[in-house]
Amino acid sequence: MKRLFLVLALSGLLACTACVPKGVVPGVFEKEKPGAELLRKAESSFKEERLDAAFSFYQQYISQYPDGEMMPKALVQMGIIKGRQEKYAQAVSHFKEVMNKHPQSDYAGQAGVEMLSVLYDAGDFEAVIRRSAAVFSYELSREAYVRAGLSVGDAYMALDLPREAYFAFLKAFDRAKKKKAEKEVLPRLKAAISRLSTETLKPELARLDGRPPSGYLTYHMAKNYADVGNLGDAMATWADFLDRYPDHELAEAAKERLEEIKASGAADQINIGCLLPLTGRYAAYGKQALHGLEMALSISGQNASSRPIHLIVADTASDPEQAIKAVEELNEKRVTAIIGPIATSEAAAKAAQEHGIPIITLTQSSGVPEIGEFVFRNFITPQMQVRTLARYAAETLDIDRFAVLYPDENYGETFMNLFWDELLARKASVVGLEDYNPAHTDFSDSIKKLAGLYYDVPADIEAKTRIGPLEWQPSPFEALWGIGWEDSGPDAESRNEAGLAPYIRGLLGDRILDPEEEPEPIVDFKAVFIPDSPEKAGLIIPQLAYYDINEVYLLGTNLWHSDQFIEMARRYVQGAICPSGFYAESRSDAVRRFVDEFRRVYGEEPDFFEAIGFDTAMMLIDLLDRSPYFGRTYIREQLPAMPPYDGITGKTRFDDTGEVIKELYLLKVSGRRFVEISF
Repeated sequence: MKRLFLVLALSGLLACTACVPKGVVPGVFEKEKPGAELLRKAESSFKEERLDAAFSFYQQYISQYPDGEMMPKALVQMGIIKGRQEKYAQAVSHFKEVMNKHPQSDYAGQAGVEMLSVLYDAGDFEAVIRRSAAVFSYELSREAYVRAGLSVGDAYMALDLPREAYFAFLKAFDRAKKKKAEKEVLPRLKAAISRLSTETLKPELARLDGRPPSGYLTYHMAKNYADVGNLGDAMATWADFLDRYPDHELAEAAKERLEEIKASGAADQINIGCLLPLTGRYAAYGKQALHGLEMALSISGQNASSRPIHLIVADTASDPEQAIKAVEELNEKRVTAIIGPIATSEAAAKAAQEHGIPIITLTQSSGVPEIGEFVFRNFITPQMQVRTLARYAAETLDIDRFAVLYPDENYGETFMNLFWDELLARKASVVGLEDYNPAHTDFSDSIKKLAGLYYDVPADIEAKTRIGPLEWQPSPFEALWGIGWEDSGPDAESRNEAGLAPYIRGLLGDRILDPEEEPEPIVDFKAVFIPDSPEKAGLIIPQLAYYDINEVYLLGTNLWHSDQFIEMARRYVQGAICPSGFYAESRSDAVRRFVDEFRRVYGEEPDFFEAIGFDTAMMLIDLLDRSPYFGRTYIREQLPAMPPYDGITGKTRFDDTGEVIKELYLLKVSGRRFVEISF
């Protein structure tokens, strides 16, 4: 029986050891790892806060077992000890040794996390940030990742970089367990959020889409608005906060702030800024626009349901520096939006964008709306004009061949290129293109070139045809090839007939003309576009008729919409077509009411600048009447989102870039006046 028991016991022992790696026997057969006794002494001393003793034991282990598998752990612990003793350089040296010599060790990531903590304690905040990328490249445990994130976030806060700190804390917040997140991470996260700018808060709220910590972000965005006097946006944002997060820890504070604003009466009046050139070279236009703005506010004030609006006017004097200074002053007066300026728009727009003030400029200068999201334009632009003309001419009149006669300057070249592009888009073509010197009053050369009446004589032909006393002389009305002659010698007629004429006829074929014949113009276009002032166009168009360019449509820019244009060349400009931003004789009831009221108040006829000022102000008033809030952000967001505004300068809306999209009037000369074209 005893023998059987012994056999069974040995069999069981063999079974238990069958799966153990070779050379290792569990329990009593397992050998202790080299240096284990030293490590136990080191760890015991460390727990008892006998740091010098612990460091000595770890140091002995490293000295005696340089290849020991616990070498990385010993180095990490030595670094922690030196960190607690505020010997930061030595601590960092130990951590670096682990990361550099044992990068595959499980302790390399821990060394990196401890190093960030020690660097922060040493006050080397930039080093914390600089070395953080290497630390996060390790596969860190959840707790280690949170510790590293807190060190990095704290370093950013110490360097006054709350935006970067926020994102570091947010990553730690997302990784931390609930208890640690609320106790250690959230207070830091809230501190960073309280220092974020509105420009950071807005896109981050959109990215989070309601996820934590959206409530804190929303509250502090409202606070930022209130701090700069943007009370409309502050009220709207706090109201949105209460609607979304009614049980938030800051809900009561939001309610109190809303009540304070309402009780102060600060929300009862809205300030709109106005930047216009009231002195200087553009003063006349500035005063016209101001009359339109005043008219809009007067009409709004008669509506009992409209909020009281105060217009704060500043003179730019067409000076960029003064325009910037005026924007600064309007910002201090807490304007909700700015209308203008006419000139110096770029400088004013940049300043308004910097302060987050919506600005609706009254300019056609290129590139202004692209300055920023708060910058808009409400004005008639070259692109708008040529699009209206090309659409009507190509699609309604069914014209497919055009000529362009333009001044050799920026205005003419801009309109020429834009018009050509619009025609190409409609499968129409430019078959005649000539420029002219805008300083001249005689445009015959350019017109003759346009109609095939002007060509230089080739030099080789001129040299070969000077026979004897024969002289080349250009006549006032050159033949098709620009050739005329005069011969004072005897038998001139026979010599010319026998010698010169056959020679030229051989070169040019049957196109040689009798010198006494006046050539016919080659008019292979149905419309001619002349982008110039009424004074210049009034000189050019009669000269077109002089050269028999008659049966064509005359197309121009909004500058043609002038009584002077008709007076200069009345019989020659009948039927001439041009776009316009405003037509006082429009059949529109709204236009008639505006014109009648303007005449009553100012005793004169309104023009485009009065109309555009009026429409711009009425658009803003309309937006403000739609909502109980009146903030700058509200205006910026609503302007591109609003439906087309049916104003006296045509239906108007803005695209996402702040550029105006407007339907222009199209006018035609009839007798002594312009009439509206329906299309």
